Amino acid sequence: MTVSEFADQTVPEGDPRYREGMGHLQAGEWQQAIDCFQALHREYPADREVAEVLEEARFKAALDTGTRVKGRRWAIPWRSIITGTLIIVATIAIGVFVTTVVTRQILPTMAETRVERERAQLLSEAQALLEAGELDEAQSRLAALLDQVPGHPEALQGLEEIAERRLIDDIYQQAVAFQAEGNYAEAQKLYVEILQQVPGYRDVPDRLAQVERRLEIDDLFAQAEAAYQAGQSRQALSLYERVRERNLSYERDLIEERLFELYMDVGRQIVSAPQEDQLQRALSHFARALSLRPASPQAALEHRLAIACSEGFSAFNNQAWGTAIARLRTVFDERPDYLGGTAAHRLYLAYVYLGEQYEAAGNRQLAWEQYQKALALPVDQALAEERASALAPLLTPTVTPTRLPTTTPAPPWSGGQVQERNLLDNSSFEEDWYDIYTGQVPEGWRVLWLDGVEFPGSADVALAPETIIGQKQRTPPAEHGLLFLDGSQHFKLFKSFAPMYIAAVQDVSGLDVGRRYRLVANIFVDTYIWDGKKVEPGGESARVRLGAGPQGAAWRDEEAIDYSDWWDGNNTSDFFLQYSEFTFDFEATQADMTIYIEMSAIYGLNNNGFFIDDTALHPLGTRTD
Repeated sequence: MTVSEFADQTVPEGDPRYREGMGHLQAGEWQQAIDCFQALHREYPADREVAEVLEEARFKAALDTGTRVKGRRWAIPWRSIITGTLIIVATIAIGVFVTTVVTRQILPTMAETRVERERAQLLSEAQALLEAGELDEAQSRLAALLDQVPGHPEALQGLEEIAERRLIDDIYQQAVAFQAEGNYAEAQKLYVEILQQVPGYRDVPDRLAQVERRLEIDDLFAQAEAAYQAGQSRQALSLYERVRERNLSYERDLIEERLFELYMDVGRQIVSAPQEDQLQRALSHFARALSLRPASPQAALEHRLAIACSEGFSAFNNQAWGTAIARLRTVFDERPDYLGGTAAHRLYLAYVYLGEQYEAAGNRQLAWEQYQKALALPVDQALAEERASALAPLLTPTVTPTRLPTTTPAPPWSGGQVQERNLLDNSSFEEDWYDIYTGQVPEGWRVLWLDGVEFPGSADVALAPETIIGQKQRTPPAEHGLLFLDGSQHFKLFKSFAPMYIAAVQDVSGLDVGRRYRLVANIFVDTYIWDGKKVEPGGESARVRLGAGPQGAAWRDEEAIDYSDWWDGNNTSDFFLQYSEFTFDFEATQADMTIYIEMSAIYGLNNNGFFIDDTALHPLGTRTD
């Protein structure tokens, strides 16, 4: 049965029939009560209370036959009333007692605790403010605490500390003022005094370090000025540099003026005496002077001379005589007594050694020229005189071979057919090689070059090139087909950042006088400007020519040697960065002749280079007698 169903079967509150039945029951009118309750019971059979009063009415009606039951009167529950009254009285008594205890004991204790907590809070805040340097706020908290607790020991101690701090703060402000005024000595004294009393006070450790650094710089500057005034250039220079290292802005204009003067002075002292081991120091001084005054022509000149001398000495030590001459001649022409004459003497030796090199290569005329240049220098000339004296007899004029005039009877050779026979030795450079100053040279060949001299069209003096035998196995596979024509080796001649003039030459014998021959050279012109990739320079920046002349003829003697015209980027298509076949036909004037493959580059480009491969010398025509 649900709650709603149960509610439907109980007597509704205030039903008049129930009240009527109860009235009959209390009046002893049993039958009337029974009638009322039976009617309710029939309508609400589930109502337990109706059932109980119905049974009670029936029970009392049954007894009524022998006993007269008086009507029911109202009963007062005195026990409950008395019990409740006692409980209420007890509750009131307890409340009065609790109120008395709270009022007289608990509340005063709580108030006292709150006051103590507030005082502790005041002291804690005061200590924190004191620690933070907030003296006024800390003093306010401590005064409030003393108002509540006169003579509070910690509050009194705090006020004493505040007074001390105020004194320290006054000293601090005075020290800061001294520092700002530049009175660093007085500021240092006060900062030290503060730290002795309160270690770590505010920013005093940092300020003291600043002041001490400044005092150190002042002292160094004073020493530098004293040394400068006394003419002690090197000591003054060292001291000024130390000042500048510590503080770049300290007396900047004055110190930079002094440093420039001293760098120049000390550097010139070095290069005016024979102090080769000090040359790099002089170079450093001139470089620093130039950095201080980039527009100074004096500093630029000294810097340029020191660099040229240094490079000249380096080239001399590496036996690069031409480079040594080019660099040291620049120094000598500007200042003949540079490094106490050491530069001039080194230039002299370079001329002599280059002459010996030319002489060993068979070029006596160029050797003679180097000896004569050496003899023109103001140094001990014994070695140059000895070399020139020994060479002079070998320069006796001889009959210069000339080409046969056109009136000469025709030789017994006819036709222009090219014979397959190749008269050159090691024509594709597949054989061994030997080493010389410039590098590797193929067996059967020689190289001639200009070093330290200009040549027609060059933008600067030519320097000795480098020569190597290039090998396919050491070359990236992608370049094999580009750089190798016949076999696995080629001959490379190159120089970076300087003009070059070089010839690969070979002596040939057994030629038929009057017969024409064809000289063939495949040359890859590897001259370029680098701009993220190789860029062809174009024009006459690189040139190639072939020639043939009698053995013993002076190299580049165009009266004795039969030369082709020059090939270059102007007259030859696809001249740069690939192989081109150059051919030259000449007539043999002697049985023993020298063939020349000459290459030149007139500018100091990123690379001036030439690869040679697959050369040949073929007879032309056939014999007719």
